Amino acid sequence: MKLPQEVTELVYYIEQKVNIQFAWEVKSTSTGVILARDSYRDTRSSTTKIDTEKDRDVYAPRIQSMMNSIASNFSSTIFSQIEPTLRTRYINLMSNKPKSRNVEEAYDIVKEGNLREAQENI
Repeated sequence: MKLPQEVTELVYYIEQKVNIQFAWEVKSTSTGVILARDSYRDTRSSTTKIDTEKDRDVYAPRIQSMMNSIASNFSSTIFSQIEPTLRTRYINLMSNKPKSRNVEEAYDIVKEGNLREAQENI
């Protein structure tokens, strides 16, 4: 049988937790097509020992440093996800055999850099 232990000291802590979660998307204003979408989630927590002998009134510490940490992490993440970038794609076109007028027109459109328009014309 375990003997009861005498409590010699009580130690109090306050735990604070900041949690943020949201989803975002970027749409084309002309077509309404979703160009990009993602979600973001982050959590920060902090534990602070409370000195009850020194302070009779206890106040929770400010959470600004945790919020700043989340905001800093979020801004670098979101900017890398939605920052405009230039991408180059090389597409090899098959020869037009048997000859088709629609395909020939599509080739000309593609040569001007309008792949999507060419696909719609075929």
